[in-house]
Amino acid sequence: MSVHPQPRTLVRSSRRGLARCLQRAQLRRYLASTSMPKLHLGAGHNHLDGWLNTDRDVDSGTVMLDVAQSFPLPSGAFHCVFSEHLIEHLPYATGVAMLRECRRVLAPGGWIRMATPDLGAIVSVLDGSGGQLGERYAAWLADSYFPDAPGSAATFAVNQVMRGWGHRFVYDEATLRATLEAVGFTDVQRCSFRDSANPALVGLEDHGVADGNAEMTRFETMSLEARLPA
Repeated sequence: MSVHPQPRTLVRSSRRGLARCLQRAQLRRYLASTSMPKLHLGAGHNHLDGWLNTDRDVDSGTVMLDVAQSFPLPSGAFHCVFSEHLIEHLPYATGVAMLRECRRVLAPGGWIRMATPDLGAIVSVLDGSGGQLGERYAAWLADSYFPDAPGSAATFAVNQVMRGWGHRFVYDEATLRATLEAVGFTDVQRCSFRDSANPALVGLEDHGVADGNAEMTRFETMSLEARLPA
């Protein structure tokens, strides 16, 4: 006896098919429009001019791409890849797989820039080595997310970074550097917030800036760049 698909299943399947067709059309238009394709992962509302802005949850300025899956993109097509405050939302193994996909879609000599919370900065809040800025950061997070909490603001701030916002794995510089190198990147460099030796990678980070929290975001964020061998 044959079993016919339920109407809702057919609708979902049709929607997925339409989404894939739209995705392919958007990608073709973008690649045809530029001589220097650049890929922005997890763009959210930060739509960068001249970049292919992608996100799992799409809006009118982004193309659908789930970084936890293989990228539906051609190999060697992009000159730059950028993400901010994204990789910490993935389990470590998934983050490694994402970096391998970044390597695959980059052209030889291409650049990657990853901005993410720095575990070293977060630990400095707890042990006091973060100084007055670290104290202000701890107070800012504690007041924002635990306004009635007793005791140490630093304890609540660290727990928010480690367990809040859907974070799964927070890197320190040494671990992210080693992971980038392990998947095949070279020349790993730590860069200042929104600064780079590559003009295409200057001024990209937007997380917290639009909300007026640039100082706090700068404190918690590390930006590492690396290159694919030519």
